[in-house]
Amino acid sequence: MKPNALKALRVAATLSILAGASGLLIAGTDLLTKTIIEQNRIANIKKNLSKVFPDADFGDGVKLTGGDYLTDYYPASLHDGEDGRVYACSGTNQYGVVSILIGVYSDFTLGKMVVLENTESYGSTLQSNYLDKYDAAIDGASREEALYDVNCGATYGATMVRDMVLEAVSHYKEGK
Repeated sequence: MKPNALKALRVAATLSILAGASGLLIAGTDLLTKTIIEQNRIANIKKNLSKVFPDADFGDGVKLTGGDYLTDYYPASLHDGEDGRVYACSGTNQYGVVSILIGVYSDFTLGKMVVLENTESYGSTLQSNYLDKYDAAIDGASREEALYDVNCGATYGATMVRDMVLEAVSHYKEGK
């Protein structure tokens, strides 16, 4: 074998070993941190549930799969005799990630919304021109009106949030 071919083979073997070791390190790190990341996500949700329904007792979370945005929901027993659910939703578009909690009463009217994560490149525009407007609404009818007004300068993010809320209400209506 020529010396240059032998040298190239050694370099290729060394790079292959390094690539394999790097892949194993990444996979191992993912396995170790996946559980911790999920525990932190759930702790953040539980910490913010009372911001959605301040006077409620919450049941255990129910993990959801198969939807576009829904990740979990938490049954809520409100102290005035009404029931509801708090849905955890998360979505990604070309501008970033938005995760929210949305309250839905048993009559399917909308409750408060809490933003858990907003990494959109137009995140401050989304917050000030859409999410804050929703938060300022004091009843179900005005919240629904604010929900559908997605022309805010961050239309893709607002539309995604609107779709999250509509998916939550639809899930609740289906009785799942």
